[in-house]
Amino acid sequence: AGTPELIIVAMGGNDGQGITLPDGTVLPAGSAGWEAEYRRRASVVMRIWTGNGARRLLWLGLPPARSHRLNGYFHQLNAATAAAAAGVSGASYLDLTPWLSKDGAYSDYLTGAGGRDVLARSRDGVHLTLDGARIAAAHALDAVRSTWQLR
Repeated sequence: AGTPELIIVAMGGNDGQGITLPDGTVLPAGSAGWEAEYRRRASVVMRIWTGNGARRLLWLGLPPARSHRLNGYFHQLNAATAAAAAGVSGASYLDLTPWLSKDGAYSDYLTGAGGRDVLARSRDGVHLTLDGARIAAAHALDAVRSTWQLR
């Protein structure tokens, strides 16, 4: 099938936990060192996935979480991945918060296609329902169309 021209990444929802370094040091979740190491690791995988700029990568940001603690981690993870993408040729970061929140705040219900309110979030306050995923996918595809002319 050949090599992909574009890779879309949606991950990180379980990354609000300590990072263990090779020497056994644990960087506590939410610490400045943790965020810096996450950024470094995100940059490494972005370089691998883009083939150092040969392919394109779109990293989707995490939407707000219901839990205040998790939401704080998600803000840091989003900042780290956005900063990593800015430094990697071929990589882009898409903040989905404008469409997967109500004015930046968590909401179970969001405006879907056609302007109707849909249940967009699962009971856990983290994951998207099918309707929520449709909202995210529509904006990811818009970003792809507006950023790259893919065959």
